[in-house]
Amino acid sequence: MGTPRNQVSAWADYRFGNGVKAGLGVRFMGSTHGANGTAPAKIPSYTVFDAMLGYDFEHWALALNARNLTDRIYLGRNCDAYSCGYGERRSLVATATYRW
Repeated sequence: MGTPRNQVSAWADYRFGNGVKAGLGVRFMGSTHGANGTAPAKIPSYTVFDAMLGYDFEHWALALNARNLTDRIYLGRNCDAYSCGYGERRSLVATATYRW
């Protein structure tokens, strides 16, 4: 499978000063070509958006991260000669971090 000519990712976050923080990101992967058996196959480009909302306490930080906010269905880059899997669907991950 080839490497996409264009790949871009960006992330920005903001801290509101009262402990609340938020972030937004975008990931773009350009189209590429792979092989499906003996025939070449085009893997289309895709764009997905991610977000984060969190709160910082004195020693604790809590956050909720969402990946692929729009639940876009796209072909992932985990292709081999005979199959191509889908990329990650929307997922939510909560984290709690303690700072000593």
